[in-house]
Amino acid sequence: MATILLEAHGLSAVTPDGISLFSELDLVLERRVVALVGRNGSGKSTLGRMLTGEQAPDAGVVQRHARTGWLPQEVLTAPGARVRDVLGVARELLALERIRTGQCDQADLDAADGHWDLEARLAAWRTQFGLEHLPLDAAAARCSGGELTRLGLIGLLLRVPELLILDEPSNHLDAMGRKQLLGFLEQWPGGALIITHDRQVLDHVERILELSSLGLGSYPGPWSMYKELKSQEQAAASRRYEVARAERREQGRRRQAALEKQQRRQSQGRKQRRDANQAKLLLDFAEQGSEATAARLRRQHAARVAESTQREHDARKALESVTPVVITVPSANTVRGKTVLSADGVSVRFGGRTLYDNLNFELSAGQRMVVSGANGCGKSVLLKLLTGELQPTRGQIDLRGSVKLLDQHQSLLHATQGALENFRRLAPGFSEAEYRIRLARLGMRGDHVLRPVAVLSGGERLKVALAGVLLGPELPDLLLLDEPTNHQDLQSIMALEAALCDYHGTLVVVSHDQHFLRNIRFTHELCLDVVAPAVVQASDAREIKPPRA
Repeated sequence: MATILLEAHGLSAVTPDGISLFSELDLVLERRVVALVGRNGSGKSTLGRMLTGEQAPDAGVVQRHARTGWLPQEVLTAPGARVRDVLGVARELLALERIRTGQCDQADLDAADGHWDLEARLAAWRTQFGLEHLPLDAAAARCSGGELTRLGLIGLLLRVPELLILDEPSNHLDAMGRKQLLGFLEQWPGGALIITHDRQVLDHVERILELSSLGLGSYPGPWSMYKELKSQEQAAASRRYEVARAERREQGRRRQAALEKQQRRQSQGRKQRRDANQAKLLLDFAEQGSEATAARLRRQHAARVAESTQREHDARKALESVTPVVITVPSANTVRGKTVLSADGVSVRFGGRTLYDNLNFELSAGQRMVVSGANGCGKSVLLKLLTGELQPTRGQIDLRGSVKLLDQHQSLLHATQGALENFRRLAPGFSEAEYRIRLARLGMRGDHVLRPVAVLSGGERLKVALAGVLLGPELPDLLLLDEPTNHQDLQSIMALEAALCDYHGTLVVVSHDQHFLRNIRFTHELCLDVVAPAVVQASDAREIKPPRA
């Protein structure tokens, strides 16, 4: 019998402004690795915090039967914090050091009690996650986002938990960091609930839970199986919706026909009453009976129409929960073979060090290049060079055409402006009706387009940013994307992939998401290396091949 590490019953969450995120959720976590997916704004992180005790549920109860560790999306550090502070063992490490040098007191002995092997365990975890180069007294502020994520995970593991709940742990990891994370998950003997949209991570889980407006669904993993089941579910939901819609229309037609029939009968009855030679009392009685019959029929048909309308509403709600977002990119004329971007002998010093030297490449219209390399190698700096925000130390970058940059934070959006206002500012030239039509196709309608983007979900902000970049009167000749899948849900990521496949301009992408890179059909890969950056052409668009040494 499987060991239950955590169980939750009747969990409900309501936002401060009274919006229900989810209600009456039941969940059991055992000693296996499962994933939690769902659209942005569905309450996944809220659920994770409730399961770990970081946040109290608005209703329901959580029973933890094992030590549980929580890793948030962002590992925050206090001003002046050191690496040992991020690990959460600064007191214990300092106590062990004083004991070793003979300068300890009773407080040090108390702090070290039960942690005599801490240094050895810490060294092993640092090696496994590739952080042995980081001194324990190094400033946390100098660590990359990926290093902070790995330090946060090591800090959890030092407390020897049996259940891990990790919120988007791969967001800031480079290719090596993701490999280390996946290797750890394959060997992890405890339980884990991973909130993620990373399909590489989903390839390594035993089960996938999906949080939606319909509740908490459960599917067998890995990603390929979940994807197939979701496709079947979407087809079934579409069929149910079509049946429900046809039934509602038929009930409406029957109701109208019955009303017209009853009206004809009443009209004939009134005519007969005028022509009949009967007592008034009998005629009034007959008319009252006819009106009572008509009222009863109206109630019956109204009830049937209401029932069929509710079934259609429920079917549409179920369909919307499984239907992917669609972003349609307008067609554009692209002159194949025309050089759009070139770098000639580019060298860059940034932050006191040389990022790359003598960088050369050329991209023609319609080609798409992936920029790869470890965290800190200068990928985002390169994009700033291509936009003109930064200038190279030596060499020249030549851009022939318009360029737009979409980063992982959608920085091109103004947080206080609504979707409509942002769209109009980024892509001028349409009437308000045309802007609203294009936003409606992205699922944003009515007053929703007036809400400040700061309060929208990550997926909604991505839609607004994409609208401003790809749905305007003119498409850019060069589109730059910096980690576009970070913080996005699966539906938004797949919609972005489809939109980029329809985009015929030149594309430069910084991303560690291997599924995403394969699906956008790249043609070149720029491998950034301090010694010798290299551009390699993709010989097979289905595989990402590293450059040869």
